[in-house]
Amino acid sequence: MEEQKTNENQLLLLAKIQTALLGAVLALLLIGGIFVGVQLNRAMQIFKGVDTEQLNGLILSLQNTAADLENLDMDSVAKTVETLQSAAKNLADVDMDAVNDGILALSDAAENLQGLDIEKLNDLITSLEKTATQMEKTSAAFGKLFGK
Repeated sequence: MEEQKTNENQLLLLAKIQTALLGAVLALLLIGGIFVGVQLNRAMQIFKGVDTEQLNGLILSLQNTAADLENLDMDSVAKTVETLQSAAKNLADVDMDAVNDGILALSDAAENLQGLDIEKLNDLITSLEKTATQMEKTSAAFGKLFGK
């Protein structure tokens, strides 16, 4: 009888544990269901704000970019990278003092050109052209005199 009572107590204890666990499992399922429902609601609200045409256009653009990348000539890219690296090295080796001196000289030349009187320069060119013509005539005359 005592053994039967022990078995009944064990069964009763097992039933109480199952009841307690069942309640906890149901509570977890309820909480999980509420959480999933909230997340699904948020996802639906986000999706409502999405412009599907714009999204499809973006996807198409990404597909085109991927196709362009597949067609990319990697040898040309490598050569371009080498050229850029060489140019960067050349820039690193440049004598900056010489570059600055050149810039100053060009600035001075630009200032001198700004100070020129173009009309006087045109008059000087015309005068030089007349002088050159006279020198040609004089040279021709000397050639006739001296037989050349």
